Amino acid sequence: MKNKFTILLSFVSFFIFCFILANWKKIPDDSLLLLFLPFIYSSYLFFGNLKRYIAHYFSLLIYTCLAFIRYVITPLFMLVFNTYDVLNSGGGEYLFNSYLLMIYELLFSIVVLEILFSKLKTPNETVWTLDFYKYPTLFLKVSIIIGFFGIFINPSFIERLYFFNTETPDFIPISGWYNGVLFYFVKFIQIMLFFIILKHTKLNLKSNNLLKYLPLFFIIILNIAFVWSANRASIVVTALSLGYVMIKSFPQKTKTTVVTVVFLIIILTLSSTTLRKYNTTSISIAKSLGFKNDFWGEGLVLQLDAYLSGPSSIAVGLKVHDLYQDKWSIKTLINDLIINTNILSQLSYKVFDTNLSQDRTSVYYNNYLMGSYIPPLIFQGYIFLGEIFSPAFTVFSILLMFYFENKSKSSNDATIKYAWLYISIRFAFALGYSIGILSGMFFTYFLPMYIILKINIKAQRKKVKL
Repeated sequence: MKNKFTILLSFVSFFIFCFILANWKKIPDDSLLLLFLPFIYSSYLFFGNLKRYIAHYFSLLIYTCLAFIRYVITPLFMLVFNTYDVLNSGGGEYLFNSYLLMIYELLFSIVVLEILFSKLKTPNETVWTLDFYKYPTLFLKVSIIIGFFGIFINPSFIERLYFFNTETPDFIPISGWYNGVLFYFVKFIQIMLFFIILKHTKLNLKSNNLLKYLPLFFIIILNIAFVWSANRASIVVTALSLGYVMIKSFPQKTKTTVVTVVFLIIILTLSSTTLRKYNTTSISIAKSLGFKNDFWGEGLVLQLDAYLSGPSSIAVGLKVHDLYQDKWSIKTLINDLIINTNILSQLSYKVFDTNLSQDRTSVYYNNYLMGSYIPPLIFQGYIFLGEIFSPAFTVFSILLMFYFENKSKSSNDATIKYAWLYISIRFAFALGYSIGILSGMFFTYFLPMYIILKINIKAQRKKVKL
């Protein structure tokens, strides 16, 4: 089925390329290279080896769909709405060179993928056996108790849930290392509850009655709805990860799971979007008109370009590099890597004498834009590694994506499978992330969760031995 999906995607991409080619005279000279993006992408989907592996790697399926939006849909809307330089980079040489970088990044990624596929063995379809669910739950319960204790002594933790804070959900400060440690337990309460109920449901429930599964679906809704950020990717990644685990665990409930997950993604991303843009979760007539302007025409192209590192975002980066060329240093790269890693970022003050409020790419990038846009990976590769190795960060993210999902496939514990799958899907979104976001996701969400889950397994084994 997924192989047919890939072929269909290639034909749609090629059809869109033909449509753009037929209207090439409408495209400004500095954007003519956008023609190559859908052509190269559609050609690779049809002739490359990706279609052999997309059925076996969920993260690859997600990455392929996001790449379709970036390399095919975005150029189409640029032509349809006659808007190309949506971030006002100045066009000209900057915009032309941004397309060159995107084409180079795409070709470089294709070469690396083909080399990887030549060495990969096609994995067998993973069957989740009952043994995967016989994990201990003692430390999971302890971590939940610690989490609620953290909320009890510091109720302000709740304000970091965007559902409870409609003004500044991402900027509620946490002071003190002990509060930082407690907050890890707080934000994992929902997922630990999911693992406990998942085990009970899988090992004890024999009935196929949907009512018997309601507690599990309720905790899934809780995990997706109560994220600790108004970031829409957090909602989507959590929903996809939990949905995948549910489908693997209860294939007889696939339709129910898909409907639930898709419904939640649509409703919650719309709610999160109105919150971030209008500081409210309610949509009035006036706000709905603003919403239309933001997500149609030039506004739609702007959203696609900004969130998937389109040509205008890269062009802005190239202009910013010229403006702040004297300020780039090794400190900038270090800060980009550790800015979102909590403990490492604190140590950097002493070890590297860094200034996190100044020495990082996003500062210079957004000083020019006057907004919170994300520096593209290809741009960061360009300024730190040079033109030849500019796709290195993108390619490394793709390789890590495969590595993480392979770790998930090789694990014999459902909780560890979920942890590796989650970070794999996070890296599948790399086309719209910066190195700071990716490292932050790994060190501040995946790694603490993974450590708690491993402690849970180790602690129970030691108890058994005693």
